[in-house]
Amino acid sequence: MDHAREASLSVPNEPTGVGQARRFTEARLAEWGLQEVADVTVLLVSEAVTNALLHAGASPLLRLETDGVRLRVEVMDASPVMPAVRNFGEIATTGRGLQLMDALAARWGTETAAGGKVVWFEMAADGGAGLTAEGAGSRRGTGGRRCREEPWPVADRIGFPGGAARPGGWALAWRPGR
Repeated sequence: MDHAREASLSVPNEPTGVGQARRFTEARLAEWGLQEVADVTVLLVSEAVTNALLHAGASPLLRLETDGVRLRVEVMDASPVMPAVRNFGEIATTGRGLQLMDALAARWGTETAAGGKVVWFEMAADGGAGLTAEGAGSRRGTGGRRCREEPWPVADRIGFPGGAARPGGWALAWRPGR
């Protein structure tokens, strides 16, 4: 891909909203030639949009942006309450969305926004884990937390759809409390 692309969707605050967000994301990534990151991105979009619909009670805005090096996904909602990674029990039916984002995205974070917040994540556009702080974009999560590079054997904990493991095993990720 030679140029930047951007697309957004106002997700309806109704039961079909998450499915619409998934289909919108799949279609844009296919148009942009980003099939390498489509499965994981759609999963994370589903989690972020579901959280926004459940906790904000209003229609979130889904925004996709790529520059050919990275894909940035933002979900903006009307709640000022920032999400937190929590450890739920093994049989809990909720609470794993941010853990998935933490495990699968190259970077993620939150930002305050007029009238609410933005939860964002980034993926390497080629499907690899090789984003650097310089190549991944300039915005960082709020709350004094920053992104840092660290070894992280993702393949030991979570596999990708179809059983493929994340290449490289390195991530540039936001880690709460570190």
